[in-house]
Amino acid sequence: MMHYSIKTLADMLSDHCIPFEVTTDADGNENNQIWYPSKENKVCDVICHKYSYGYEQGLLEIMGLLTENESEIDSVAGWLTPEDVFERIWRHWVENHTRVLITMKDEESDY
Repeated sequence: MMHYSIKTLADMLSDHCIPFEVTTDADGNENNQIWYPSKENKVCDVICHKYSYGYEQGLLEIMGLLTENESEIDSVAGWLTPEDVFERIWRHWVENHTRVLITMKDEESDY
């Protein structure tokens, strides 16, 4: 069974057509993990289990897409809502996806 906060984030990413993968631990417990954009090409991963920061409050922990301040303190950031994490992923997706589209458009104009 997927943790509510992980499911909420997964639904938000799906609704906005942002690529991601969800994995679970070998025991099939609630230790789901979201990988953005994929496990193989991870920019950010998201967890919510009994060892993550914020679990008891139903909040998420991320590795990747940290602020400069967060990076100076730790390699992860916790106690984040699904909305907080979605905003970081969405911002990264839009910035990088827009660059690709602009580059493709510039290349087309060369012909």
